[in-house]
Amino acid sequence: MLIATAQAMSQQTITHSVFRDKLEGGLVGQMAGVAWGRTTEAQWQDSRIPDASVPTWSPGWINSAFSQDDLYVEIPFIDAMADVGANASWTTFGEYFADTTFNLWVANKVGRDNLQAGIPAPQSGHPSVNHQYQMIDWQIESNFAGAVSPGLPTAAGDIAWRGGHVMTWGDGTYGGVTFATMQATAYTANSVDEIIQAGRDSLPVGSNYRELVDDMIAWHEADTDKSTWEDTWQLAQDKWGTGGAWYDAKINGAWVFLGLLYGQDDITKAMRIAMQGGDDSDCNPSSVGAIIGTYLGLTEIPDTFKSNLNRTSRTFSDSDYTFDGMTEVLDGLAREVVLLRGGTITPAGDDELWTIPQDQSIALPLEQWPGPGDDIPTVLISLDRDPTDWSKLDLTAVASDDDGVASIYWFFGDLTFTAGSAVTHTYGTPGNYEIIAYVTDGEGNTGWNSLIVSVFAYGDFLQDGDVDADDIDLLADAIRTGSTELALYDISGDGVIDILDLDYLVRFLVDTTTGYGTEYGDFNLDGIVDTTDLTILATNFGVGTTWAQGNANCDLVIDTTDLTILATNFGFVASGDVPEPATMSLLALGGLALLWRRKKN
Repeated sequence: MLIATAQAMSQQTITHSVFRDKLEGGLVGQMAGVAWGRTTEAQWQDSRIPDASVPTWSPGWINSAFSQDDLYVEIPFIDAMADVGANASWTTFGEYFADTTFNLWVANKVGRDNLQAGIPAPQSGHPSVNHQYQMIDWQIESNFAGAVSPGLPTAAGDIAWRGGHVMTWGDGTYGGVTFATMQATAYTANSVDEIIQAGRDSLPVGSNYRELVDDMIAWHEADTDKSTWEDTWQLAQDKWGTGGAWYDAKINGAWVFLGLLYGQDDITKAMRIAMQGGDDSDCNPSSVGAIIGTYLGLTEIPDTFKSNLNRTSRTFSDSDYTFDGMTEVLDGLAREVVLLRGGTITPAGDDELWTIPQDQSIALPLEQWPGPGDDIPTVLISLDRDPTDWSKLDLTAVASDDDGVASIYWFFGDLTFTAGSAVTHTYGTPGNYEIIAYVTDGEGNTGWNSLIVSVFAYGDFLQDGDVDADDIDLLADAIRTGSTELALYDISGDGVIDILDLDYLVRFLVDTTTGYGTEYGDFNLDGIVDTTDLTILATNFGVGTTWAQGNANCDLVIDTTDLTILATNFGFVASGDVPEPATMSLLALGGLALLWRRKKN
C-alpha cells in the first residue's frame, strides 16, 4: 500500500562504493532498456505489444545503446554542470544544448531551433513558441539529474525543472522531473513503492501528469490480481490514450509507472511490462531500467544485461565519453551536489562515507497552458540581507496578472526551492547563486524573474570560502589604488575604502587557526604574534611584498616599519571572537554601519 505522503527521511549515509555500484546500475539499466526495445519503437501505437512480439534479449545488444538519443542528448547538460557547476542555470543549459549538431526530433528539435534563433531558455520551451512542449523528450533524457542527486529528490527535481524548460513546459517538464526524482530516491529507498511515491509527490496537484500518476496508483491498488497488468493498461489507454500521438509524455509515463507498479524490483519484468505498453516502447523500458537499476545496483542486475558491456573503448554518440568516463564525471557531479546541499564526504578506511542531509520530494510549480492569447504573468523581486548573518537573505516577490496569481515559487540556486511570496533563505556555502521567482497565474500560465546574488562572508573578497592573507592583500591594494567598489570593500559602511576597513578585516574577520581576527604582525594567521612571524619577516626582509611574507603595514615593502609593528604587538594572542555592534566605538572603529557576523563551518 502506498502511503499518502512521502515521509521525510532521517539523515542517511551511503558508502562511495555502494553509491558507485548504484550509479553504474542505473546507467546499465537505462542502456539495457532502450537496447531491448529499440526495434519496437512506435510499432504498437495505442495498443499493447503481444508476448510473442517481444524481442528476445541478446547480451550483445547492450552496446547499441551508445548511439541512442536517450543517452547522447543528456551529454550537453552534463557538460554544462561539469564546466560551471552542479547548479548551472537554465540559461547555461540552453547555451550548451544550442551548441549541438546531433539528430533531434519533436520538442528537442523545436527547442534547439528556438535557441539557435535567439530565443533563450526557458522561453525556448514555452508553449507560445514550442508546440511540442508536452512530448516525451525530457522524460527520456533527465536521468542524469537523478543520477547525480543520491538520496536528494529535491535536488534532482530542481535540476530537472531547469533543464526541462529548455525544450518542454508543463506536463513535458513534469515527466522529466518525476523520473529524475524517482532515480534520486532509488539510491536510498527501502522499496519500489517508496520510489513511486516520491515521483508522485514531485508533481503538483492540478496538473494532468499528477492526475495520471494518481490514476495508475489507484488502478493498481484496486487490481485484485496483480499478477497481470493488462486490465490496468486498458484503463489507462481508455482515459489517457492519444489517438496516435505515440510520443506524448503522459501516455508513455503511464507505461513507465505500469512497469514499476507491476514489475517492482524485478528489473527484467519491469522493463518488459513498460515495453509492452507500446507507443515509445524503447524509451519507456529505458526509464524503468534506470530507476530499478539504481535501486538494485550493478551487482544485482542480471549478467545478461551487463556481461558484454564495453566500458572503456566504445563512446556515446557525438561525445568522447566511454561508459567508465561517463560514470566518472557523474560521480564527480554527485559529490558536488551532496556537498552543496550540506552533506559531508569523509574517509572510511579504503572507502568513503557520504552523509546525505534529510530530503523529501516536494511538488514543483503548477503550470498548464491556457492557450494562445493569455498574457504571461510578471513578477518583481526585492532582496534584503540580514546584517548579522552573511548567509541569510530575505526575499519578496510581487506578482501581477489579469487572471490573478495562484502561486509563487523560489528557486535559490543551491538546489533547493520553496513556495511563498515572502521567504527567508539561508545558504550553507558561499558562492554566486541565481535566484528565480516563478509565478503561476490563475489560468496556469507562468512567468519568472531572476537575480544573481553573491553570498560570501564579509572580507572573503576572493569568494573562496576563506578570509585569509590573500584577502588582506586585496583590500590593501584597493585602498592604495583608490578603488570605488564600495559594495565589495567598504566593510565599515562609511562610504570610503580606507584603513578602518583594513583594521576591521585584520582584527575581527580574518580566519585564524583559533577563530576569527588577529593583530598586525601575525603573518601566518595562527592567532599569535611570535617568533614564527619574526622568522617569516626576517626571511623576506627587503624582498617580500605580501602579508604572508611579513608586510605588516601592507605598503608592498618589508622593512623596519614592519619590524616595529611586529615588536609592538609581539606576544599578542587572539580571542577569536567577533564584537557585537555596541562595542565598535570602544574599538576606535566608529562609523561602522553594518557588522556581518561570520559563521564558522
